[in-house]
Amino acid sequence: MEGSGVIGRRAPVPCSSRDTSPAGGAMPRPTGAEPSRSTPEVPERSRKRPKDPECSPALPGALRRSPAPPVPLPNNPLPLPSNPLSLPNNPQYPPVPPAPPVQLTRDTRCPNTALYDLSPPIPLLAPITPSSPPIPSPFPAAPPPCRPPPSSLPTPPALPAPPPVGQRPRGAVGRCGAMWGAMGRAGLRALSGGGAPNSGRTLEGKVALVTAATDGIGLAVAQRLGAAGARVLLSSRRQHNVDAAVQKLRAQGLEVSGVVCHVGQPRDRQRLVQTALDTYGAIDILVSNAAVNPVMGSTLEVEEAAWEKIFQVNVTAAAMLVKLVVPHMEKRGGGAVVLVTSVAGFMPFPALGPYSVSKTALLGLVKVLAPELRARGVRINAVAPGLIQTRFSAALWENEATKEQLMSAMGIDRLGTPSDVAEVVSFLCSPAASYVVGETMVVAGGTPSRL
Repeated sequence: MEGSGVIGRRAPVPCSSRDTSPAGGAMPRPTGAEPSRSTPEVPERSRKRPKDPECSPALPGALRRSPAPPVPLPNNPLPLPSNPLSLPNNPQYPPVPPAPPVQLTRDTRCPNTALYDLSPPIPLLAPITPSSPPIPSPFPAAPPPCRPPPSSLPTPPALPAPPPVGQRPRGAVGRCGAMWGAMGRAGLRALSGGGAPNSGRTLEGKVALVTAATDGIGLAVAQRLGAAGARVLLSSRRQHNVDAAVQKLRAQGLEVSGVVCHVGQPRDRQRLVQTALDTYGAIDILVSNAAVNPVMGSTLEVEEAAWEKIFQVNVTAAAMLVKLVVPHMEKRGGGAVVLVTSVAGFMPFPALGPYSVSKTALLGLVKVLAPELRARGVRINAVAPGLIQTRFSAALWENEATKEQLMSAMGIDRLGTPSDVAEVVSFLCSPAASYVVGETMVVAGGTPSRL
């Protein structure tokens, strides 16, 4: 279609004419046809045209339009025409014989047990009965891995009959029980400082100074230290209380003296120390037990004067007494200091806020003084009593309902006694506690006692 501006389909040109064209295969433009402006001129070589298999003079005729034959592989163990999994027909993989069936027999080496091994020839499903014939095992003979029959065990000797109620056991059992009981009691006496003369007197020749020692915990401590062999100087604020305590302890054969002392007053503290030096010539032990609690109720309602009094007696006086006695302990080659704090220092008592805070301060005082005093040969520790039945704590246990409520809150089943605390104080003052420094031992019957 000439003059339409569209290039028409041309007749096929023989391969020989295209290959021998002077332009290298370029096809001549038809006469009178103008190239379209929107269609660029594309070179003949870059135009796509279908491949003609007849136009491949370089390939032989045998390779035209024919599939490639399979390439044989030498010694191919799995030929593709056959089943690739036919291993039994492959000479390189001979067939594996089937495994024999698993069989069980009864282990005749141990007739007392129900052990079985994997020995032929009883089939797996055959019932195993006591009448089954024994079959020799292929394993070498070995000692029987079981206990001998019960008939060959020796018969244990018959235990002696228990003695009647109220009668002390005799024979070997009675002697062993008495021996261990005596050893246990002797050990407790050695730790606590009690016992007969020249037996467990761990504080023999020591001089002990105990404050607030005419009642309750202080009196029990003075009694225990005196029983351990120490010479005791006790103190209190009232003369008649001092005289009564001294008379009571001397009646027990203890070496005790007394002096009036208000530990909150500096002059009284100095007089206490000087009296001990004048009476016994030395000071080896200090037990600071004095404490006050003038108020109960809301902590925010406590007046400043009450705070000052509580800390003056409970904290400051204890620190000042330690300061006074340590130089005299150094002259003796060492000593022991015990501060009586309270479990309230760990778990504050209700309505006893300032008192509880002062006892917490004593815990810190022990930790602060421990390294300083250790360098001077003096050990300092503390004891923290729980709810002890004394006149000082009567407001907490005299009322039965209040006592039960407080015991439930503290997790205890009974009230403590002054002697419970005195035993621990005696231990801390004795050589048995020579490796205990800067610690607070809680005597509270199980009351939670750690910050």
